[in-house]
Amino acid sequence: MVGSRTRRRYSRAAVRATMRANRSGNTKPDRMMAAALSSLGFAVVRNAEADVVVRALGLAVFVHGCFWHGCPEHWRPPATNRAYWVDKVRKTRRRDKTAREALQSKGWTVIETWEHDVVANAHSVALAAVRKTRE
Repeated sequence: MVGSRTRRRYSRAAVRATMRANRSGNTKPDRMMAAALSSLGFAVVRNAEADVVVRALGLAVFVHGCFWHGCPEHWRPPATNRAYWVDKVRKTRRRDKTAREALQSKGWTVIETWEHDVVANAHSVALAAVRKTRE
């Protein structure tokens, strides 16, 4: 049929294997953010209370993945199993809010940024984060 689209069907096992291979921490944007803060002279801890932590500044940085956290600029729910993904991102955002509020209640400065911002210019995101601790 001309102009028709065919959709690939993957087995449940193949989809599961692909999803399990996705990293939940120590991603490239996480490492880029840690390196940028480190280049500014700060000792960083990764995979602690947040994706990147600078204890000396009381700074916790969350680098949100555009797909997993529902970036307003890039996220589009998959066509397959749409309701599942919309609900999953909603729950992820709720978990993000809970984590942010818990750290803020302990006196931390919490920065949330999108992976696309870190990849585009980690150094400027790091500088903005440090400035935020000094407000």
